[in-house]
Amino acid sequence: MIQQAYCKWSEEEKDKLVDVVTKYKAMNQKLDWTQIQNHVGTKTVRQCYDQYVRQFKKQHKTDAKPTWTVQEERKLVKVFKHSQQIVSDQVVDKVGNRQYSKWNQKEKDKLVEQINKFNEANVKPDWVEIQSCIKTKTIRQCYDQCVILFKKIHNTDTRHIWTVQEEQRLANVFQQNPYKWEVIQTQFPNLNIVQLKNKIGTLIRQHNKKIVCKDNVDQSEKSERHILAGQLGNLLGL
Repeated sequence: MIQQAYCKWSEEEKDKLVDVVTKYKAMNQKLDWTQIQNHVGTKTVRQCYDQYVRQFKKQHKTDAKPTWTVQEERKLVKVFKHSQQIVSDQVVDKVGNRQYSKWNQKEKDKLVEQINKFNEANVKPDWVEIQSCIKTKTIRQCYDQCVILFKKIHNTDTRHIWTVQEEQRLANVFQQNPYKWEVIQTQFPNLNIVQLKNKIGTLIRQHNKKIVCKDNVDQSEKSERHILAGQLGNLLGL
């Protein structure tokens, strides 16, 4: 193995570097730093390059921007991945066995189980607790996967088309039991509390912004909706 000195460059070493670089320049070839390092013998590839920059600063500034070959890019990616794994192995007790790959079915099932547990308890998901159960993913990965898994379900299975009569009934129940969502939900067993909260919020926003209904709703229904929104607004002091 070549002994690589980490000290100032001697004149002999500088002459060797100048000699080999000049040969490459004369042949108009791309500098091969591995071969240059072998020629110098006592310095690393990085040391040779840095010294080249210092000695040939003017020429280096005017050189065309180097282009990467496919082989060089692949080598860089390989070395980078290897270095990442080395770091991960050294701090495994800090980062855990977290996979930066696609979710497998077992991980998805664990995530769904945890989310359902919080939904059934009607409490906000604790992502730290959820991640500690999954173990192989970060908190952010768990949250993002939850959005992906439940988005389709939310858009298809839980969507409810409200009639004017249902809105009137909801307004009446809400007036009798303001913000008592568990009580209100007993009157709408086919809907969850989130849906009821969202609908009340929508009606209040309609009152505040004077938003009319879609064009395919007849005028009488529009008026009823405005009256309903107004009742809610008065109730809440809006």
